[in-house]
Amino acid sequence: MRTIATHHAPTTLAADRRFGRFKKEDPHEVRQADVTGQSYAEQARKARQMLRSMDPEKVKQVIEFHRDLNFFQALALAKQEGRLIVPNDVHDRILTETKDPEERSSLGDRDFNRSREICSTEQTDRDRRSRDEQYLRQNYPVWTGTLVIYEKPNAPFGEKVVFEGITFIFPEQFRGKINCALVVEHPDFELVDRELVASSRPTNPSGFVVHFSSPRKIGDLPNGQTELGNNGYELKVADEKIHQIERFAKEDGWHLTEHGIPVGEKVNHSNISRFLFRNHGAYLGLLRRGDYCLDDNRRFVDLNDYPFYRCGVAFVQLASSEV
Repeated sequence: MRTIATHHAPTTLAADRRFGRFKKEDPHEVRQADVTGQSYAEQARKARQMLRSMDPEKVKQVIEFHRDLNFFQALALAKQEGRLIVPNDVHDRILTETKDPEERSSLGDRDFNRSREICSTEQTDRDRRSRDEQYLRQNYPVWTGTLVIYEKPNAPFGEKVVFEGITFIFPEQFRGKINCALVVEHPDFELVDRELVASSRPTNPSGFVVHFSSPRKIGDLPNGQTELGNNGYELKVADEKIHQIERFAKEDGWHLTEHGIPVGEKVNHSNISRFLFRNHGAYLGLLRRGDYCLDDNRRFVDLNDYPFYRCGVAFVQLASSEV
């Protein structure tokens, strides 16, 4: 586990003021088709696909960042305000393909490459790097909306995995798998109180997301509390929303990727490889990106952080819908 120095914001406020300290920002809606009658999850999945099809400079115009949120607070804010947490693959393109938007808009796409050749002086390159780095430093690191589950190297998936008070019950088809990772994208997972899950499990054996009329709110931890207590939470996912990654990387280092997740043996550093930080044991949580945001560090993939670690989160505001 890497230790990263970070400034901790004040602890979570009461439920009715939980996000009161965040500046209210004007929503930016992703271009989308008619969403009349669509649920929050349907809109979020459609927005996710649209982000993936957009140029990174356009994506930066429609996402908004919030600082100092942990895993639980990020999920609560997304559900409360009808937002999508931006997935890892979208962040990857922002981090690795960022160009100066002012220069691009003034020259036009057609002339952009020609102008770079003409004006590629050392000072121009330094100025461009400075503008890119300023954007990344202001907004990163972030939790992404990509959730990953894995076991320690060479250990098979069993009945369940527990990480920092969060439990996931493995569906039967994944039990016994070795050196794999399971990936789920927001909003296709949910955390629910384990006490409530236990009382409902006999009538809900499928593993689908359970919705309760009055669940304990995630993020409403008492002032100063850093533990989930005796019950903890359970991660609930519909089986068909889980993507299995074979040959998940067993050690830190540069790796090629599958769906943005490092796989296989270590390789030489290149533009298509990513540097993985992972636990020696099991892990269940969001993938984090953007530490330090300089040069090769933009390609770092963090899969070893505790859910109470606070950092930024990028959201997309959806059209109003029933959550």
